[in-house]
Amino acid sequence: MRSSVWVVHFDGSGLREIRLQAQPACGGPISDPASRGCIHPRWSPDGKQIIFSIFTADATGEVENVYTVNADGTGLTQITRGGAAVGTPDWGTHPLIP
Repeated sequence: MRSSVWVVHFDGSGLREIRLQAQPACGGPISDPASRGCIHPRWSPDGKQIIFSIFTADATGEVENVYTVNADGTGLTQITRGGAAVGTPDWGTHPLIP
């Protein structure tokens, strides 16, 4: 199976999969050429969004782009285009709050 994005409370309770409300979705069997793996998830500094990469591999090679999504799975937004592997996406540093 390809990977998908899951969240859990700090105490280990409340495990749930983030189901994207738009395509491309995450998960599916590796044998399915339409399946996609969602990898490298990171929370936004305010805890309202997640940034991650969607990875696919087919006969033409590997494709990886960066997306953001709201914590409830809505508002999927593609950030990068072109499919080159981009490494682990991140929000950067959070400013210090006085």
